[in-house]
Amino acid sequence: MANSKYEYVKSFEVQDVIMRPYTIIIYVHARGFCRFSEVHEFEKPNDVKALELMNECAIAVMEQFPDVIFSYGCAGEHSFIFQKKTKFYKRRSSKISSVIVSLFTSAYVSKWRALFPQKELKYVPSFRAQVICCDDLQAYILWRQDECHTNNVYDTCLWQLIKSGKSKEEAQATLRGSLKQDKNEFLYQCFNINYKQDIPEMFCHGTCILKTKVEYIDDSHVKRCGRKFLTVNSANIASKRFWSENGCLSKGELAQFREELNKTTPEDIKSFLHESRLMLCTWIVVRIDGCHFHRFSEVHEFEKPNDAQALNLMNTCAVAVLEDFRDIVFAYGVSDEYSFVLNKYSQLYQRCASDIVSAVVSVFTSTYMMRWNEFFPQKEMEHLPYFDGRAVCYPSSEIVKDYLAWRQVDCHINNQYNTCFWLLVKSGKSKSEAQIYLKRTQTLEKNELLDRLTGVPNYYKSLPPMFCLGSSVFWDKESKLVDNEEVATGRIVVGHCNIIETGFWEAHPQILDEKVAVQMTTTAGNEELEQSLFGRYSGLSSSKKQKKIEDFYFVEKPAVVEDLVEVQTPSPVKRPKVR
Repeated sequence: MANSKYEYVKSFEVQDVIMRPYTIIIYVHARGFCRFSEVHEFEKPNDVKALELMNECAIAVMEQFPDVIFSYGCAGEHSFIFQKKTKFYKRRSSKISSVIVSLFTSAYVSKWRALFPQKELKYVPSFRAQVICCDDLQAYILWRQDECHTNNVYDTCLWQLIKSGKSKEEAQATLRGSLKQDKNEFLYQCFNINYKQDIPEMFCHGTCILKTKVEYIDDSHVKRCGRKFLTVNSANIASKRFWSENGCLSKGELAQFREELNKTTPEDIKSFLHESRLMLCTWIVVRIDGCHFHRFSEVHEFEKPNDAQALNLMNTCAVAVLEDFRDIVFAYGVSDEYSFVLNKYSQLYQRCASDIVSAVVSVFTSTYMMRWNEFFPQKEMEHLPYFDGRAVCYPSSEIVKDYLAWRQVDCHINNQYNTCFWLLVKSGKSKSEAQIYLKRTQTLEKNELLDRLTGVPNYYKSLPPMFCLGSSVFWDKESKLVDNEEVATGRIVVGHCNIIETGFWEAHPQILDEKVAVQMTTTAGNEELEQSLFGRYSGLSSSKKQKKIEDFYFVEKPAVVEDLVEVQTPSPVKRPKVR
């Protein structure tokens, strides 16, 4: 088949590869954790069950991805350390960070009930991930554990003061300017708490999860090798001795560890970050794809070639993403993929690719988990779903339209092929016979085959628009009278429209209007509030740091589902992929 005239848009993709010999670390931290912990009434300053849930999620990630050799976590964060020579996702940073954060999010929602049987999740939990290119693993571990200790000492003092009757502001004023040792003495003198002896090690030192090899005898009495996960709460996880005894690191990795531990400097911290900033004044498209969804759809017995409930669940997740990130002006989805278009002048997360992609993927994944039972009330989820993502910059709205046209052309080709394929299979042919039968067939031949197999003239045109055209999700302006004055408001519309032709864009010019994009306020709000944890606020107390980075935006709005444009079949242009 000939290539589509829209295929040129793929040339804008950039391979954000992390070069060797750097060790890849994915730092996952909760979005809006202060608010989330308050809404769900976590115990202060530390909730044991909440920390155990985070550890369970980390183990789920390590079970799925063998290249993760250990993790370290405390409070609302977890760091995943990959083996130094990993080729995971060809070392592409956005792909790696999005997959890790997506599976972590799935596990968090899935395991919530086991840890909090009396508490309902009141809204979707979500996380962000940052990519660390580390050439000094020991320094990174020391840094994170030192942050854990510093924050925990402060929070322990803060909440003891609050529980004694002080307001939060009074407690913060009391602790302002105090040193770490001052806080230890303060706890002992005022509350008779010996920090080193009375506070659980999990709170003080965080949790290191190690992957070890074990041998076991299976049911057939055959000796096999397996993996076991150990959770360790130790003050010395940055020491060479600790890793020599546990044997998780290779000889080359261990050789870089020093006997003497040195404190990390702000310059060290800054050097860890792999910050891929997306080009200014360009439209950002975040595209997410389901990982191993062919197997996922088979296990959960999705209807072939299209499952309307599965597609509507994906659309619901897209609506949730638009509600959370107001910089997203349009989304288009088909099958197990969705593309989200951010306005040209967005400053969301200072246009840091890993932050943007991971946050979008996490909200999408969390919604998928939480809304599953609404669409599949009779089906238990057998496997955790997860998605990968990437971000691509396009310089003009015309190229963005071509990108979306490319995805819709793909939708048509794949849907027509798969409709033929599964009708042939249902008629008695094997899958391989169906593939051979359809080889090199053109659109007209496939339409004739569909008519013949179903006995329905123009069968393809009778299919639901969602199958043929995919789903478009966007904010649509409307006006209403408030106190006899016309006020402009917005609603999210889910439509199944022909976005290849100009008619849709002429009917909704505001979607990709650059003047509108300039006027839009970002989800991130004040730039100061969205600064990274790393370096910039490293000198602040835990509470102040959380306040600085709080993702405070959360609203609920109803979505409107409409078929805005009647079905118009795009032209076939390339070889389809079978699902």
